[in-house]
Amino acid sequence: MYKYLRIFLKFMSASGIATTVDFSASYSLVSGFQVNDEWATLVGNILGAIIGFWVSRTWVFQAKDTQSLTWQGIKYAIVAVGNSAMNVGGVALLSHFGSWHYLTVRVVVGVIVFVVYSYGLNQWFVFKNKTYEKVSL
Repeated sequence: MYKYLRIFLKFMSASGIATTVDFSASYSLVSGFQVNDEWATLVGNILGAIIGFWVSRTWVFQAKDTQSLTWQGIKYAIVAVGNSAMNVGGVALLSHFGSWHYLTVRVVVGVIVFVVYSYGLNQWFVFKNKTYEKVSL
């Protein structure tokens, strides 16, 4: 149980880094360039996914073997597309049918998607490998 908690905490940290990139890019597009919420969310998700893959692969799950890089990248992209669809869809729904501020909407939707979807699929689908059991803080 403790090894899964360590991995979860590291994944939360990696996701925090990716989310910072994601939110910074999307908020800059919305507030600085007047890009609509959905497109800004999509661009931010793509940039965050690139950073998230790299940090998760090298630090969280320590999956550094080059043989599985392509396959992990494909699986990560599949998960990222679902993640992005849920984020964009959630932002669209809450933005158009509510009066919340964009960042509030992004945080609420992002937390739900992270807890319900992202962590589990990355842990047991994308980076499914016995080597992650050796992970230490």
